[in-house]
Amino acid sequence: MVVSVNAAPTVVTGGQSTLIPLIEDGAGVATSFTLLNPYASPTVASLSFFSAAGAPISIATGAAAAASWQNLTIPAYGAVTIATSGSSSPQKQGFAMVETGDATKRVPAMAQVGLDLISPSVALTPPFVVPFDATSTATTTLYIYNPASAGSATLELTIYNSAGTTLGTGQIVVPALQQGTVTMSKSAAVFGGQKGTLYVTGSAPVWSMGIRVDGGGRIDMVPPSVNH
Repeated sequence: MVVSVNAAPTVVTGGQSTLIPLIEDGAGVATSFTLLNPYASPTVASLSFFSAAGAPISIATGAAAAASWQNLTIPAYGAVTIATSGSSSPQKQGFAMVETGDATKRVPAMAQVGLDLISPSVALTPPFVVPFDATSTATTTLYIYNPASAGSATLELTIYNSAGTTLGTGQIVVPALQQGTVTMSKSAAVFGGQKGTLYVTGSAPVWSMGIRVDGGGRIDMVPPSVNH
């Protein structure tokens, strides 16, 4: 008797990555992803879902069963779009990682939560600044991902109002391969009723993006600005 054994599929890793800082699925919301291939040959990339703590989370996409990752083949100079089913109960939130298996290739990607665009996080090294407006019901959240495979990223935070007066200071520590957040809202004492900037310093490279959600739930991107 000859027995054929096929290797179990494995997630594509080892190449360059693109991080989508916010995904949501459930409670009437789904997230769609568009992956682009700027190369002259087909490119295989993985799309993986994680909680803020870096733990894999399973989410159904289209007719596929819930899974924490899937591999996608993108045609040369082409694009692939895939969406979550919106069926998670309770709602799941986290971030998504797009990774190739080739160290010379990066797959550009973007996402859409409901009707709103989510841009990928920006790879940068502090210092950088993010504006905030906590005078209304809108909330701006700064997402900070630590791409290091070991060791925490410690960042110092200084909050200034629009006149340049220091409102407060703080610190955020983000463990390896996890994503931390700084929420700037009217209900947060140091930010409430103020407009200004959040100044972030430190020496660890991170990936970051600001996301503003207005009182009606609509989303806008607030990219951080490097201040070297």
